[in-house]
Amino acid sequence: MLAGIAVAAPRLARRNYAIRHAAGYNLPASVANIMSVFVAALAFLACAIGLPGYEPSALFLLGLIGLLLSSAIMFSRVAMSLLLEGGEAMSY
Repeated sequence: MLAGIAVAAPRLARRNYAIRHAAGYNLPASVANIMSVFVAALAFLACAIGLPGYEPSALFLLGLIGLLLSSAIMFSRVAMSLLLEGGEAMSY
């Protein structure tokens, strides 16, 4: 899982940089998404190496919450991109 996050995080940052001029792009959502992935990666890493003084189950839960937040942000961005066309809501 850590290897997957380590590979996905730089790709996420590059993708956010590439779509910054697209309609519906939201900088705060991109920053929140990157930070939630970063927090998840750090929490899973700390849990994997067994940092003393921390509860491993709490760190694992923090990592899961970070991934859940990232998924929610990405879902909302995809939903908005489906609804927006040039900044206007699509009508069928």
